[in-house]
Amino acid sequence: MRPLLCLFLLAFTVVWSSQDPWQKAKELATGSDIRIYKLGSTKPVEGKMAGFVDNKLQVILKNEQIAIRQAEIDRIDYRPPKGKPVKTENTVTSTDGFGTTTNTTTGTSWSREGWQTVYRKTP
Repeated sequence: MRPLLCLFLLAFTVVWSSQDPWQKAKELATGSDIRIYKLGSTKPVEGKMAGFVDNKLQVILKNEQIAIRQAEIDRIDYRPPKGKPVKTENTVTSTDGFGTTTNTTTGTSWSREGWQTVYRKTP
């Protein structure tokens, strides 16, 4: 009984750890900001995700749409969408001998996380 359980756990671990990294890239939403690093290139291709056809990633550049084969891609990074605006308000009240002074400062910030890697070619 124990060897059968160990074999089952080993099989489950192998299946769970062998998930296709390309699948994570396919789950990105259309219009996401992405950077594609091609094999042998130091400068990434930056654009918006358009979709997948067979094993090709379609990318919208400034004025054209291109398709890049999976075999040519070394790494894909994406930038998460902007979050909701965060409003801040700071109020400082000071009292001197002549009266009370109140200064209020308000601001809004749209924070955005940095680039995250979703696909890296395995050796």
